[in-house]
Amino acid sequence: MEPESLADEILAERVLLGPANLAATAGLADGARGSPEGVPCALYDPAKGEVELPCDGGWDDCNAIVFRVGLREGEGGELQVTVEREGMPRLVSIGGLGRFTRERWKGWRDALYPSENFGLAPGAPFGRVTKLRIRGFYGGPFRLGEVRLRKRRLPRGPRLTDRGFVAAWDWSRPGLEAARRSAERGDLPAMIRGLRAYFQARTLPALPFARRWAWPSSREAADLACRNVIAGRDFGASFHWERAFLEVSESAGLDRHYFLADLLHAWQDTRDPRYAAKLDEFISGWIAASPAPCGHGGKGSRAWSSLTAGCRFKRTWLQVFFSMLGEPAFRDRTWFDMLKAMREHAVFLLRWGSMGGTNWTAIEAHAIALIGIAFPEDRDSAGWREEGLHRLSVEIADSVFPDGIHQELSPGYHISSANAFAAPFEVAAQNGIPTPAIYAERLRAMFRAMVALVRPDGTLPSHNDSGGYLRREETFFREGARLWNDPEMLWLGSGGREGRVPEILSHGFTSAGLLVMRSGWDPQDRWSLFDVGPFGAGHRHEDALGLETYAYGAPFLVDPGVANYNDDAWFRFYRSTAAHNTLMVDGGPQQRGNVETRESWRRDVSKEIFWATSRVLDVGAGVYPGGYRGVEGRFLHRRAVLFLRPDYWVVVDELEGEGRHAVEALWHFAPMEVVAEGARARARRGEAHFEIVPLFVRDLSARVVRGQRDPVQGWVAEHPKSLPAPCVLHRWEGELPMRQLWVLAPSWNTPLCPTLRTLRVEEAAVSVEIGFANGARDMLRVHWGGWRRPDSTAERAEAWLTVERFAADGKRRAAAAARGEESALQAGAKAAARIEEF
Repeated sequence: MEPESLADEILAERVLLGPANLAATAGLADGARGSPEGVPCALYDPAKGEVELPCDGGWDDCNAIVFRVGLREGEGGELQVTVEREGMPRLVSIGGLGRFTRERWKGWRDALYPSENFGLAPGAPFGRVTKLRIRGFYGGPFRLGEVRLRKRRLPRGPRLTDRGFVAAWDWSRPGLEAARRSAERGDLPAMIRGLRAYFQARTLPALPFARRWAWPSSREAADLACRNVIAGRDFGASFHWERAFLEVSESAGLDRHYFLADLLHAWQDTRDPRYAAKLDEFISGWIAASPAPCGHGGKGSRAWSSLTAGCRFKRTWLQVFFSMLGEPAFRDRTWFDMLKAMREHAVFLLRWGSMGGTNWTAIEAHAIALIGIAFPEDRDSAGWREEGLHRLSVEIADSVFPDGIHQELSPGYHISSANAFAAPFEVAAQNGIPTPAIYAERLRAMFRAMVALVRPDGTLPSHNDSGGYLRREETFFREGARLWNDPEMLWLGSGGREGRVPEILSHGFTSAGLLVMRSGWDPQDRWSLFDVGPFGAGHRHEDALGLETYAYGAPFLVDPGVANYNDDAWFRFYRSTAAHNTLMVDGGPQQRGNVETRESWRRDVSKEIFWATSRVLDVGAGVYPGGYRGVEGRFLHRRAVLFLRPDYWVVVDELEGEGRHAVEALWHFAPMEVVAEGARARARRGEAHFEIVPLFVRDLSARVVRGQRDPVQGWVAEHPKSLPAPCVLHRWEGELPMRQLWVLAPSWNTPLCPTLRTLRVEEAAVSVEIGFANGARDMLRVHWGGWRRPDSTAERAEAWLTVERFAADGKRRAAAAARGEESALQAGAKAAARIEEF
């Protein structure tokens, strides 16, 4: 039996649409045939797209929409509901029904869409509604019995009553005797005092939450929070969560309670009770204003989306709860309400948690596991602990490639997921709770992956939704160093003051398709990241075959990242092909999101790409076959990136297709001075120089765009804002196939001024001499089609790429050849991709 909790009070309810109305006025089919239990209904097939439902507009005092939904075995999906109101922004909520949810069901149920799941304050009325629409995703069909409008009154949180808490607790545990006697005689204040004393004296389970964590924090931010100034916003003399819900358009940051870490750390450093009192005020106010969802999954809610609920356990809730045990300024009632609310979090996430494949699942399961481990006194805690750790074990095996990269392919969300996996893993280990071997293996691989990925200056690339282009994660590396006793992570986490310089140089994450080319670890060294991977499990950008470079202390070519999640032209730009260093055709972007299956978005690409590294040369290659949105015809973009160690890069582009097309090659720079001179581009930042020199210049033009607003172009993200930055656009128009070779040449103090001379052009290959002002030269021969050209069989395994390097005195100083047989690659043979030095 569930412990006693307060439900919503239904004050009024009326039918908005019946099955006959839905079928007649919304164009839906009669769904009675095949309906569960033969109930009359209308049949909505998501293939119809968005459907507008009749709406009478009289919703002023209603705060929930109820859809009566019937599902048969295996049916379900997501049903999105959109509400438009007079003179106000539209509201959208999505509910998971049956399939793709943790609660599979069949038959008839009420699907509740409360106003808080549309981003409104809990229990707020919809107001004057003018339009109501539905749209289905990832499944269907949906049988709709009727649509009702409901007026509810929400209780103040927590919903779990004091009596319900007492019933849920195992009072037989040693040390709880005094609190139990107080509970038996109904003396609640004494019971709470007894519980605080019990936790202060408790030694097991071993928990790290009261220690000073390494998360970045600010005393200045804590002092501002004491004056109700949070994230730059002044909430006035008194802070009310109801006001925050109404006035802050993106309040997820507030509801995740990250800002409370500043107050907690300030208290830990000073023991000043005013910080504890402010923590009490914020947390008690939030609990009262944000009762846990009742009868729905909170999707779209600012306070109770499953991700937001899980995030409260990343930095603050458990840390505050255990740190405040002996602090009088943090009141008994608030502390006890936190204890009750944490039970509500576990129950909610157990039922409504995400299904898998993204950072959401890891963060939500980490909260379930930690609550289960931290509170063995709750009668249900063993189930939470086991299920939380089970979900984490399944998720880390399923969503992390063997090479250690999370399948969202975003360094930012990779780190968020790794932290979520790490905390329960550490606490479980400290308390002798076993986890599968793959959990430890993949977790360490996740930390080590970021060592291989980071730029020489300690910044991380902003691939996919990773925030700004100069992201630093020293805290993450310090945590990794502590967990694994890793001196290389310590070196990165301490800014090079402690530990040991990493040994790894160039490294290919071949499952994830992220290829890192590196000359060393000094800030003056060269580094690049080449993306030949899949679309990604989440937070995806249309950026196939994109490239980033760094040299001489400066990131030159960058993935602009993403500034924020505002629904505006900049957000759409950052996720589009136009914001990445790859090709566009006739103005059309890539379209993996439209033409590929969800399964392919997170596939292992190790058998689809070429990667090999040597003392002389690194080579990576991949293909994009998905076409370009709005452009008819079939296209294949093949790109290879060569790093002639340790000096410069060569990019080989081939675009196959038919007919005449305009092709744009985009090169996004960090904010710096960039000019176009004919078909060349030159960039400079201080004494660091960077040049882009194409081989074939006929019909090729170049221009620089910076800070353009319509259409958006020439920007990079510095979270949470956008900065104007130069983008070089090379444009070529002609009959396909298009073939081009680009030299990307960084240098210090003086430009290298490379000159390209075609030695021989054949139908299947090109030979090029690349000369430099200092007299050095390199000879390069490239077979079109690369390692996947038609003649690359085991019987005819001629090298598809050869390089000879000559010093200024004419002596050959190095030579290498890249080989890869298509048949061997497809079979996954380890020796298929290789570089031979001669």
